[in-house]
Amino acid sequence: KQIWVMQPDGILLYDDNPKEIGKNVFTDPLYKPYPDLIKLAEKISKRRRGKGTYTFLDTDGKKEIKKLAIWGTVGIYGTRWKIVLIDKHL
Repeated sequence: KQIWVMQPDGILLYDDNPKEIGKNVFTDPLYKPYPDLIKLAEKISKRRRGKGTYTFLDTDGKKEIKKLAIWGTVGIYGTRWKIVLIDKHL
């Protein structure tokens, strides 16, 4: 299981992999080879909650795996954050 926190503009505020913190899912070259991840991130940015699947690297960064994402939105003073829980999709 993993977790990441994203601003609606695609910037990752938290990720289990510290190297991804601060990257933008929509624009960073790391994510460009994974169009289904970018498409899901766009959905996450627009919807309050939901779920979807995408392909990305495993935690070792060595092989691509399908993952299941379930998200919700939290916010305060007009700021929103997307809390995304990730599990390997079987």
